Amino acid sequence: MADFLTQFGMGDSRFLFATYPKLYQLKLSPERFDDMQFNSQALPGLDGVFPTNYMSRGRTTSTEIALQFKYAGDDSTDFVAFKTALHQMKNHGLTYLFKTMEDDTLVFTLAQCTRVNVQSDNDSQAHIWPQGELRFACPKARWYGKTGMQFLDNGQALDSNLTLIAPQIDRVTKTSGQTVTLVNNGDASAGLFIWAEAPAGHTVTNFSLSRMSIDGVSLADSIAYNATLSGGDVVILDARNHQAQLNYAVFAASGYGNVEALRATWMEIPPGTHVLTVGGTFSNGVILTLDLWDTYY
Repeated sequence: MADFLTQFGMGDSRFLFATYPKLYQLKLSPERFDDMQFNSQALPGLDGVFPTNYMSRGRTTSTEIALQFKYAGDDSTDFVAFKTALHQMKNHGLTYLFKTMEDDTLVFTLAQCTRVNVQSDNDSQAHIWPQGELRFACPKARWYGKTGMQFLDNGQALDSNLTLIAPQIDRVTKTSGQTVTLVNNGDASAGLFIWAEAPAGHTVTNFSLSRMSIDGVSLADSIAYNATLSGGDVVILDARNHQAQLNYAVFAASGYGNVEALRATWMEIPPGTHVLTVGGTFSNGVILTLDLWDTYY
């Protein structure tokens, strides 16, 4: 198998596959998700807020991952302990699922363990060889990664001994017409996380980011917040979750009318290096933070 699962969950509530060296991962399917599909309805219980008139604009279908495995247990006690640890994964809820790809790139997706099926099969020497299947529901239908897997948006590290790294563009001051450069090292378009703050004593009206086509002739992508930010106001536009916040409060349904995107996916960065142009009417430079997860199918 080219790809293999590494970890499910974070902190104390996690299942480390390396803890069980006798667990043989036979088949992981699918290893790569298909292209995004847009739902006509909201997916219940997932992050992101969608007013009714935005339901058809860019939500991905939930995709299921299945892992078939065998376990070379020593005896019945070993088998019971292993089976108990597997079933505990169903209590973790929606959390991070990590895998290592064939080229040793470590990536993650959001997942919830929905099924644990284990059946015992003894060989002639009375060893326990249970075979089974794990299933995970994955609402994002994408694998994400950063160099060394050291940065997650919610401030958690993969392990306590890893140091968090900053976003690609971290609290830089830009004004209308200036540019920023981002690099997506993945093989699929990556949703952008945008954090912008109006400086104290100044305003920002109709803040926007735009990306031109490679030949520079046409507009390839853009997103705007068509309202005025007063001094100290912060707007967050999260293309991965299709969620917007003003001063760290998630928009009510009516607030999404101020979010104008060229595409249903809001603001995505294709693989490679891209230049984004800041737009709007600024009485002074806006403090801008951009974050990008490398994205893989």
